[in-house]
Amino acid sequence: MAVASSAFLNLAFTLPLILLGLALVLLSRSRFFGRWLMVREGGLYAGITAVMLGLAMSVVNLQRSGFWVNKVASDPTSAPSTPTPAAPSAPVDAKPRSVPRVVDEPSQHVADYGTPASEGAWVSGPQESLGYRYREGLKPLRARLIGKNSGREIYDVVYSFDAQGNRASVSSRSGSEAPIALFLGGSFMFGEGLNDQDTLPSQFAQASGLPVINAGMHGYGSHQAYRLLEDQALLRQRTAQRPIQLVVYRMIGNHAIRASGRYPWDRYGPCYQLSGSGDLSYQGSFHRCGKRWGFHNAASNVLQTLSNSREPFTREMAQTWERTLTEKRDRKRHLALIAGMKERAKQYGAKLIVVNETLSPSKTPDQSGNYGCAPDSEAIALGKELRQMGIRVLDTDQVLSVDRCTQGEWIIPGDGHPSAAANRQLARDLARLHQAALNSSSLPGKQQ
Repeated sequence: MAVASSAFLNLAFTLPLILLGLALVLLSRSRFFGRWLMVREGGLYAGITAVMLGLAMSVVNLQRSGFWVNKVASDPTSAPSTPTPAAPSAPVDAKPRSVPRVVDEPSQHVADYGTPASEGAWVSGPQESLGYRYREGLKPLRARLIGKNSGREIYDVVYSFDAQGNRASVSSRSGSEAPIALFLGGSFMFGEGLNDQDTLPSQFAQASGLPVINAGMHGYGSHQAYRLLEDQALLRQRTAQRPIQLVVYRMIGNHAIRASGRYPWDRYGPCYQLSGSGDLSYQGSFHRCGKRWGFHNAASNVLQTLSNSREPFTREMAQTWERTLTEKRDRKRHLALIAGMKERAKQYGAKLIVVNETLSPSKTPDQSGNYGCAPDSEAIALGKELRQMGIRVLDTDQVLSVDRCTQGEWIIPGDGHPSAAANRQLARDLARLHQAALNSSSLPGKQQ
């Protein structure tokens, strides 16, 4: 029963502990085990301890899940004497605005992308240098995301692609000899939930006048960004052999974990290990290099499963342990990959700029219609370390105002990916930073 309930609750601790404790108590009182005093007494105390721990965790889970608040709110004897309005009213001096009804709910794709209609749109396997990619010459895919419970449309857009399998971008000028800006990253760079003209690369092309190539892809991390620059045959194919003037890598918080190979969608992604001297060593795909196995990674995989538990106590404990177990090693590899991007870009006569996602808005608003927004201290610290390495960094919290963030302007409400407005603002500052890099002859230690 303990094993079955554990599987049902995503390896949560509470119910399995209680059931295990009760089982130990019953076994300790049985005739067979009752023959040995140490076994009988030890089983009894262990069982009581397990039951008490399970009950204690249950209390914590109820408190953290808001059970007490909901219970008080639903208890008619605790209701206030004055009627409570159905929705909080705006302050007298607040500017009236339309607040869309956005709730935190599961979502589903109902058009081409993410449905059987897109089968065959991308290829994957150990033979793929990046693990997986879109096919060349792919027809446009319609991506429509709706809320599973409400049916609310979150976005309805079209993803177009160029002949090389990159996300199509709107460039201000073209020409096979013109130098380009190469954009690397995951779904934030790809422009998930946005039309072609609203992605960061497209907006940068309009702001800078520089042709762009958007090689971002859903689920990619720093390992794929570096691999694309390292694999010269692949780079020539994706850029159509055009000269590169600028490389832009868009970094989000979990890219360090992605580069460790522990995400199931990336089992064929490029595997990099660090040697004793700190050099990067490419060892094929995660599937082949064996980095997904061993005690360290097995423990990390279990903790990631626990992190998805429905129980707050279990989830938070697993997340804390997982960070402790992997943070130092993953961070070191992640920094080495970004440093490698800078060196590879330099070999091609290009500059590297890292767009660092340091602002963390919530994807849904609170009851007043405001979105929670806070600078990410860990991302800010990582940006400072990159600057010390001589890498130019654009922190998003220095570009996107918190006030407008609380209004939900910088994300796609209900989805969480960057909005077109966020990309427009970032593109303008990115263009200015690129121009400053071209005009600057400062030492690497002074680069911003």
